[in-house]
Amino acid sequence: MVAVGYAKLLEACTPGGSSVLVSRTDLRPAAGVLAGIAPARFVDGTRGVYAYETRFDGADAVSAVVVDSKGSALNRVEASLSQAIADGDPLLSKTPHLRLTYRDRDPVTEMDLPHRFTD
Repeated sequence: MVAVGYAKLLEACTPGGSSVLVSRTDLRPAAGVLAGIAPARFVDGTRGVYAYETRFDGADAVSAVVVDSKGSALNRVEASLSQAIADGDPLLSKTPHLRLTYRDRDPVTEMDLPHRFTD
């Protein structure tokens, strides 16, 4: 495995630098090595099914269940960003935002509104 230091990361962030960072990390359940995990289930008709993706172990293609999807992770990031906006984060307060106030309700931002229909 190649060690990636600050200089390499800085180089990757410059125009013309790397476009992808891949990190392979061996994970274990927080409750211990014999604890179970619960991958997300998705709806297929009327049944709940697991999502599978093809991953590569060296040159071998293998099928792997999706434990945490990119969309799910981004939803958590959006929740954190929304809270930071509400808290008046000095950097985020400098960027444009949509803020909508309904009568008798707390204001919401573009991070709070349902927008998945366009994804």
